[in-house]
Amino acid sequence: MCVSQRWWRSSRGCLAPGLPLLLLLSPLTFLITTPPLALGAIQIPKHCEYCVHHTCPVHMQPRTGGLGQPAGGSDPVHMKLVDWSELVLRDKAGNSTVSQPPVLFEVPKSITAFSPVDIHLPCEATGNPPPTFHWVKGGVLIRSGLHSGTLMAEEEEPLQQFEGHYRCYATNIYGTAMTQSVQVIVEAQPVLLRQQQVHKKSYEGESIILSCNPPESSIPPFIHWMDKLMVHISQSERVLVGLDGNLYFSNLLRNDSRKDYMCNAQYLAARTILTESVISLTVVPSKDVAQARKPHFFKHTGPHSSVLALRGHRVTLECIPKGLAVERDIKRGGEAGALRRAERVAPALTELWRPLHHRTHTKVVGVKKKDGRLGETSGQPDKHNRWFHFESIGLNDDGEYECKALNSHGFTTHSFTVTVEAAPYWVKEPASQLYSPGETVHLDCQAEGIPTPSITWSINGRNITEVDEEPRRSVSGGTLILRDVVLADTAVYQCEATNKHGSALLNTFLHVVELPPQILTSDGLLYRVTEGRNILMDCEVFGSPRPDITWEGEDRLPLLSDPRVSLMTNGTLVISEVDHDDAGVYSCSVKHNNNVSINAHLEVYSQRTVIPAPPQNLRFLRGTNALLTCGFYTDPRLPPAQVVWRRDGHKLMGSETANKYSVFEDGTLKVSNIQFNDSAQYSCEVISLLDHVKAMGSITVVDRPDPPKYLSLSEVTDHNLTLNWTPGSAHNSPMIDFIVEFREEQHTEGKKWKWEEMKKVPADVQHVQLSLRPFCTYRFRVIAVNEVGRSDPSEPSDTYRTSPAVPDRNPTGVRSESAVPDSLVITWDEMDKMYHNGHGFLYEVSWREAGKRDARWNSAEVKSPPFLVQNTGTYTPFEIKVKAVNSLGSGPAPEPEIGHGGGQ
Repeated sequence: MCVSQRWWRSSRGCLAPGLPLLLLLSPLTFLITTPPLALGAIQIPKHCEYCVHHTCPVHMQPRTGGLGQPAGGSDPVHMKLVDWSELVLRDKAGNSTVSQPPVLFEVPKSITAFSPVDIHLPCEATGNPPPTFHWVKGGVLIRSGLHSGTLMAEEEEPLQQFEGHYRCYATNIYGTAMTQSVQVIVEAQPVLLRQQQVHKKSYEGESIILSCNPPESSIPPFIHWMDKLMVHISQSERVLVGLDGNLYFSNLLRNDSRKDYMCNAQYLAARTILTESVISLTVVPSKDVAQARKPHFFKHTGPHSSVLALRGHRVTLECIPKGLAVERDIKRGGEAGALRRAERVAPALTELWRPLHHRTHTKVVGVKKKDGRLGETSGQPDKHNRWFHFESIGLNDDGEYECKALNSHGFTTHSFTVTVEAAPYWVKEPASQLYSPGETVHLDCQAEGIPTPSITWSINGRNITEVDEEPRRSVSGGTLILRDVVLADTAVYQCEATNKHGSALLNTFLHVVELPPQILTSDGLLYRVTEGRNILMDCEVFGSPRPDITWEGEDRLPLLSDPRVSLMTNGTLVISEVDHDDAGVYSCSVKHNNNVSINAHLEVYSQRTVIPAPPQNLRFLRGTNALLTCGFYTDPRLPPAQVVWRRDGHKLMGSETANKYSVFEDGTLKVSNIQFNDSAQYSCEVISLLDHVKAMGSITVVDRPDPPKYLSLSEVTDHNLTLNWTPGSAHNSPMIDFIVEFREEQHTEGKKWKWEEMKKVPADVQHVQLSLRPFCTYRFRVIAVNEVGRSDPSEPSDTYRTSPAVPDRNPTGVRSESAVPDSLVITWDEMDKMYHNGHGFLYEVSWREAGKRDARWNSAEVKSPPFLVQNTGTYTPFEIKVKAVNSLGSGPAPEPEIGHGGGQ
């Protein structure tokens, strides 16, 4: 059993002094869900002494706000708002009874009765003590003291005496609940004096109505048009049963002739089916069908109708067109005369209840909402588009509707003004609650409806105007206010909203109760805190009225005189900036017949947890291992602290990450084989018994850049172009520059092709203009460079071939190498084919004796060096020069060099 903590200091139960009766919570039955806490209502913790089936509450862990910690962890106890519509009373012998006000679970509805069997008005309620029931008809008590509230007719009672308005009441010692007023309508069984036998005749193409007039009833019958074999008459766009039960033919066909059109009225409540009439219809063929004309509507004689609808009810707007179909001429070729016949086709009314956007030669019907779009309403077309039906009409469906029928001869329209009103419905309901004496209670009932409903209040089924006046009680609009409530205010209160369309009623139980104080926090809790921090020590109490709490230190002096000490409304003691002098035993007590108290022990430590070596923001090369430090210090008197690493806020440790992450004893995190997706924010959190601290760092994974891509050539001329590219990822390392390389493929064999650097481009540039040699075939590629290194080369660009041109340079190294007497050997450094600039490349060699006036130049063209000149004499000086030429011309004039003929 639960024992008082005043007697057992280490008890893990609630505090409660001895009582003649212990109040215990029982399962909720009055409300399905816990209601919101009303102003002044009592919040009952589930783990107090008022527990279920002797269940004691579990140990409650005091809140420290993360700044203090009780010794020995335990799960916190959950709080629950209790619906006090049901209580368990337990006496000293251990016997228990459930106390509960009357709660209606089955209520009557208005009915129409055709026989005594139909008189069945259910009215049942739960409650303890069990409620008794009484019925009032038209304000007069007719039955009372019933143990079951369901009202039924006895066989000998005349049926007619049951007609009227009824209300049921359920009563026990806690109050009276009542139902809404319901109506009983008494009707005789519907009968036919005689069956109608009707004969009708009409011409083909005309419109006709077959009427059905069954006996009237407050519950309209369902109408079924059938033949003598009880097969339903087929309905279509041309043939339709209207809302009034009549059968409408927009235009007649010959095959509509039959002798057994039967109107059957089905009265569900009366369990009766009547065949109101049998109609014989003869359709007379017509060789002279009247000319087609614009359409008209059945029933609607004027351009406008008004419809009053009730929110939530079914409403149907009806437009049934009548008229002839369109005639069509058919001529049979080759005959002396034209054969004409009228092809009578049913009007294809496929556009009913939709905005009109087009016309056809076939009669169609449409509808539009004048003050909005049809799609914004809850209505849907039905019955071959002749109806616009609202299954449950809402206030937003209020407005003006128009239906339109048209064919090639014209159109007709009819508008409906739909006004939607509403019976009362609740937008705010008061909840059944438990209150302490002296509280102010607001029971707030808010209802809406059209017209605006009026709200009346009753207490235990009696109108508040009939109850003794009470100055503490007042009504303001839909709110009943009770000030300074007392135990005698315990009752069932009813609020009822009424307008011309009906009423809505609510029963609310208000229970005013006195409950002895209890301390719910366990005794002897140990709190630990570091110096300079704040500590919260709990003393959760419950009682009605709410108990006053007193906290004392070891010196038995009140604590609130210290400006660092404050008391929260829930009883928690807060000490700010704790120092060593605050350590000791604290006592929380509440006053009752006998004081009830608990003790709390506070230990103060001097050293906070710190992280002197936090993780840094570091960069690591992809594929290497990364280390992040988390050097920390905690008070050595405390148990070892726990280090928790998180990546972007998500905890790292777990079997699935064991190969990726590891933590050393000093708290250092190792991330193995880091990849780009390891770039993130990392935090280490050191959690001690008293506090926890956190430090942040980051890993940025770097690597060589990706190669540039999407190379393209633009602004191309004969010997110039622009090379463009898109950089690849720099992989978190700043880009330094781009290297443009080329390969000449025309003058070199494929195996000897090689890439050569052409230009370097700054990192912020993604294109470069290139000047090219004539008569060459080029490819280009680009390499990106960052602080880590060079990227792989890009894919080569498309090839580009330049046009030929005259040579723009001459060979270098022109000289003589004469070793044979009386001869001159002229040689030079052969030019690379890239500088030939065109086809037919040759060297033009020129020479003349130096120092002679009017010496003429001699010249010859050769493909390659050397060139031999005979009969030059011994050691004779010569001016020599070599010029490049091709099929387009020669290069620039070269400067002559001095060479000598050979000697002896």
